Amino acid sequence: MGAAFGLGLGQTTANAATITTKYTKLTTKSSSRNLTSTGNYALYTKPGTTKGAKLVVSKKLMKTFGTYSASDRTYFKENRKNRTHKGSGYYFHAYGYEVTSTGAIYYRVVTMNGKYRGYVYGGKTLNKYSGGVKRVATTESISISSTSSVLNTTTSYYPFKSIWTYPKYSQYGAKLVIHAYDYPTDKLLVVKAVERTREHDSYLYVKNQSHPKLSGWTTIVGGSPNEDWV
Repeated sequence: MGAAFGLGLGQTTANAATITTKYTKLTTKSSSRNLTSTGNYALYTKPGTTKGAKLVVSKKLMKTFGTYSASDRTYFKENRKNRTHKGSGYYFHAYGYEVTSTGAIYYRVVTMNGKYRGYVYGGKTLNKYSGGVKRVATTESISISSTSSVLNTTTSYYPFKSIWTYPKYSQYGAKLVIHAYDYPTDKLLVVKAVERTREHDSYLYVKNQSHPKLSGWTTIVGGSPNEDWV
């Protein structure tokens, strides 16, 4: 009974699919492997139609991960945090795949916040994501002058702001450059700006003119060291 449930797509242990292409690492451009879930398929510990696959995330919860409404955006704006299982942290990033005897491709994916990891059905053509996931742009470029507090010039330092290699949850594996920026004599050149496609909050890429290694992405709101990465 447990094995049949684990298969998830109606197959029994007796006619379970087998793996014909073992785990293979994806090598396409990292940003092209950012995905959102459709809610049409669940997430499993291994390809879902193979023997021994166990449920990680149900179809219902995958649907929750993949939707973001105007109400969700308002909640984020008012509370500076997302509702449970909502937001950019629940985009997925694909990094490998396996192919079953039916020709089904199962991508190995992880949520941007690292909380969930497993295999999801992604169609039968490699790198053309369908089925349980589809490609997504996690950010979009915006005019620097459209942000509320800066112009396209060199500006003073940002006190207490964290600096990251990517805007929050826009790319898997984003790393902290500096926890609380506090170099009052430095000048930061604002190079570009983006808006996260779910939350619609703005991030700036600032190039440190005195300490180049401290360049990176930061928010333009808040004031505490952790507020832009909770």
